[in-house]
Amino acid sequence: FGFQFTQTGGTFNHNGGTAIFDSIHPAFSMAIGAAVPGQRAIFNNVIFNPLDGSIAFSGATVFQVNGSLQIVNGSLQGGNGLDARGDVTIGTSSDGGNMPITFSGSANQAFTNNGGLNTTGIWTVNKPSGTVTGSTDMLLAANQTLNITSGTLYLADGSDLTVGPINVAAQGRLINDSSATITLGGNVANLGN
Repeated sequence: FGFQFTQTGGTFNHNGGTAIFDSIHPAFSMAIGAAVPGQRAIFNNVIFNPLDGSIAFSGATVFQVNGSLQIVNGSLQGGNGLDARGDVTIGTSSDGGNMPITFSGSANQAFTNNGGLNTTGIWTVNKPSGTVTGSTDMLLAANQTLNITSGTLYLADGSDLTVGPINVAAQGRLINDSSATITLGGNVANLGN
């Protein structure tokens, strides 16, 4: 079984709605991409829920989600990254994948993991303003890079962070003012706070 969503030109009109990518078939695969290198696939709210399947993104496409992003099930593979501009929720059946994730936009965002696997690509906080709040533990791989380019990553009370190297740029902030534990698998490069 398989499904492909390809934007060959123009603009996809999300109309403020929710796009749900799911399947009830095991080993179902989806391919999402754009025919034009560097083009963005822009959605409002997105739910990924392929039953034990994977979603492959083309190498040049940035998948931008302006509203809420829910990764309920399956794995996200390849691509040039998810650009999350709203709340991000990882479901209990998420299988991870190697997709990079960037938290961006000026709105405050919440990250919640309900027990599934996070993706293993580079995670980046790059916000002109606003805060990403880790509402639950943010457990990345021991060699996985976290870049805080601009904006704030705030670890809420008891929200542990496990990560490889952390790079905090001059406009970046990592805040932990509670009982959260930070476990590092790499070095910290701090030009910010």
